[in-house]
Amino acid sequence: MVNAYEVLYDPSERAWKGFYKVYGDHFGKISDQEVSFANKLGLGLGVVRDAPLMGNLESPYEQSRRLMEEENKKSRKKARKEYNDMIRVLAEFVKKRDKRVIEMQMKRNQEQKKKRENESIQKKEAQQAKLVKASLYEEPEWAKIDEKEFEKNGFDEPEDDKKMQMKRN
Repeated sequence: MVNAYEVLYDPSERAWKGFYKVYGDHFGKISDQEVSFANKLGLGLGVVRDAPLMGNLESPYEQSRRLMEEENKKSRKKARKEYNDMIRVLAEFVKKRDKRVIEMQMKRNQEQKKKRENESIQKKEAQQAKLVKASLYEEPEWAKIDEKEFEKNGFDEPEDDKKMQMKRN
């Protein structure tokens, strides 16, 4: 009962069991024919191997079957990858020659060019605005230096600066 449940639960095992059910009789007949042919030739029963019971999970062929499944899975995966790569290359080939795609790319390039031009114009306008603002700047009264007084009295150096100059000399 547990074995039947396991077979029904696993789709690959269920497929194999169905395969054995359908073709088990045919394989049995082939095995019988081989044995009878060997007997007719006088080779004896030891020459022809006994066919494994179909669907027997303890069969030595079970491991081979699993290895073949893994190998087939790898082959299918590789073939699928090659197929997908081929489709991608074909799509790129067609895309490069499709007038709609070419027109769309040209339109996109023109839009990007316009955008860059607009950005450069805005940048220049911002620089002009800064220059205008700088030219209109008026220094506050408290920050102005009376040049006549500066020439007359000169610039008084702080004490620390005078000491530093003396050390250098």
